[in-house]
Amino acid sequence: MPAEWTHRRWPLKPAAKIALIYAAVGLVWVLLSDKILAYFTSDLATITLIQSYKGWAFVLLSALLIYYLIETQINISTEVKEQLRDRENELRLTFQMAPTAIMTSDMRGRFLSANQSACEMLGYSEEELTGISFREITHPEDLQESERLVNQCAQGELRTYTYDKRYVHKDGHIVQARIHNGVVFDRVGQPRILVAQVEDLTKRLNAEAEARESRERLAHVDRVSLLGEMTAGIAHEINQPLTAIANYADAARRRVISADLDPDKLLTSLAKVSEQAQRAGEVIRRLRSLVKRRDSERELANVNDLLQDSVKLADVDARIHDLTIELVLDPGLPTVYVDAVQIQQVILNLLRNAVDATEDETGGDRIIRARTRILDGELVEVTVSDSGVGVSHDAEENLFSPFFTTKESGMGMGLSVSRSIISSHDGRLWFTRNLEGGTTFHFTLPMKQGESS
Repeated sequence: MPAEWTHRRWPLKPAAKIALIYAAVGLVWVLLSDKILAYFTSDLATITLIQSYKGWAFVLLSALLIYYLIETQINISTEVKEQLRDRENELRLTFQMAPTAIMTSDMRGRFLSANQSACEMLGYSEEELTGISFREITHPEDLQESERLVNQCAQGELRTYTYDKRYVHKDGHIVQARIHNGVVFDRVGQPRILVAQVEDLTKRLNAEAEARESRERLAHVDRVSLLGEMTAGIAHEINQPLTAIANYADAARRRVISADLDPDKLLTSLAKVSEQAQRAGEVIRRLRSLVKRRDSERELANVNDLLQDSVKLADVDARIHDLTIELVLDPGLPTVYVDAVQIQQVILNLLRNAVDATEDETGGDRIIRARTRILDGELVEVTVSDSGVGVSHDAEENLFSPFFTTKESGMGMGLSVSRSIISSHDGRLWFTRNLEGGTTFHFTLPMKQGESS
């Protein structure tokens, strides 16, 4: 017996099995019938009579046996067919009613079938999809990558893959999708069918875009509100260079009137006017960049530069309250990929909160410290520390909640918006209490490797 037969049944068709059973019964009847008759009776007349009809008895028994075997086989076959039909219907219903879009195609990319979810996602009926190629409904910009992956599957280089692509709906709008493709092989191991599960990302991506737009609108409102709270300091900061411009211009005018036209003195006055005008212009430039409504734009930036620019605005408010902002910067800080205006907004919020928390403190350390450093070798950390009243345990739970504030005139949006901005940059914003009093706020940003500034 071949070795493989020890691992599976003898591979005979039903007709062959019936023939073998019939032959075995006939053999037993021929060889043993006389002995069986002699065992049951010794009467010669009876034995002779039975032997004369022995052939007909064998035919009758054989007919009954064949009928029984064939009927049993038919019943088994019918039951198997019903089970297979039920299984096929179950699989067809599962395929058609699956909430995920499923499509099958041949190795040339022509669709063989598509379930109801796929038809609804693409706007075509199954009859319309069957026979056309994925190329006819793929966004032109994604066609080359789609063909490359299908060709790799046809050549046996890929068994499964996942990638994002765009389909063109029947009505023309774009469907954002994530494709999970798998190859079905035939008996000889050749790729025959591609089965694709398609996840519709359109609603999710649209919702993310709407959430991002809402976050940017809210961030803009918060920036305007923040600068509104700093109006007095900003007005003072702009008023100083404007006053200096007026004084230097008046001095130059008096020299002209008095005929004191010493070129060096006039050039000195005009140089001072230019210097103070640039000073005022720089303040206005920083204000415009924060107030201007704009789409989020990310670029490589050095956090030290962003912190220094933010301090130039916050320092105006700090000086009014006789506070000092001290910078401790890591000179080896790498670049980060961020929206610079939004990160400056977060820093400005933290500095402004530190000023509010410290302004009424008397004596002691009236210094706000802002630091940068590399954390865990893969994050840039910014901290803002104050020696103010600190965060109460009652306020701790809701500190980052929208519209929660401990200020009399605050909107309660600063920390909530700041955390949202940092989270959108894959960072984290939190606070710790200082042992000597006051609070330190921390936020981190993932590093983008590049040259240090």
